[in-house]
Amino acid sequence: MFVDDISSASDNSDRRLVAWKLLVGLRPAENEKVAKDAVVIIVDDDESFRNAIKRLINAVGFSVKDYASAEEFLISGPVDEVGCLILDVRLPGMSGLELQNRLIIDKWQIPTVFISAHANPNDRARAFEAHAVDFLQKPFTEESLLSAVKFSLAIHKNGSSDISH
Repeated sequence: MFVDDISSASDNSDRRLVAWKLLVGLRPAENEKVAKDAVVIIVDDDESFRNAIKRLINAVGFSVKDYASAEEFLISGPVDEVGCLILDVRLPGMSGLELQNRLIIDKWQIPTVFISAHANPNDRARAFEAHAVDFLQKPFTEESLLSAVKFSLAIHKNGSSDISH
């Protein structure tokens, strides 16, 4: 549960609290407004995982595209419509952290939610230093992922991926 995540967070607790406060204010009708303007992108090499997450996000009314690698995502074309990037840390070829860095270098500010079954504190720190919205350890709850996605889309809608305070 997301509330449990907030109360147990030793680092980035301020960031999560801000995220929670914003999410409490989101109403279901706002999903439709955000979904029309933005696409949720999933980049994960596990096809069954990608499909499950895609079904979940589609079920709440958001548009979704998925890719098996960072390179596949990069060659897919413009990223203007991307409102949230769900990104696995460990990918074949370019890692999720390397993709995040590449997007920053290319001046693309995409709200990013990292996911990982093999996370370590250094990966979490690098992701948050580069302004990741959240970093979820697999397995995670549907609620925690959807909360992070909604928060990312709200950031995208407001035109800023900087959530540091």
